[in-house]
Amino acid sequence: MVSLETAIRGICDLFRLLDFLDHFVLYLEERGSPKKLITRNHQYLGVNNAIRAVHSIKENRGRLGVFWHTQGSGKIFSMVFLTQKILRRSRGTGSF
Repeated sequence: MVSLETAIRGICDLFRLLDFLDHFVLYLEERGSPKKLITRNHQYLGVNNAIRAVHSIKENRGRLGVFWHTQGSGKIFSMVFLTQKILRRSRGTGSF
């Protein structure tokens, strides 16, 4: 269990907060009504670790590793967050 103070300090770092708002919020429509979905901690860490692995792919000799989740932990949403971040970064800079 994470204390409220630890959670606030973790998310209120300017870089993390902007990263969270830009790449880790989804808007879905479920049963005709809109729903906002935010990332869980393990999804946030996993996506950012995957991005770092892509950046150091030459040092890793082409190996990116495994993005592993247990059943019901949000694998589909993690992949949406990952592709969303990759697409937004590649559109903004012209390269990943």
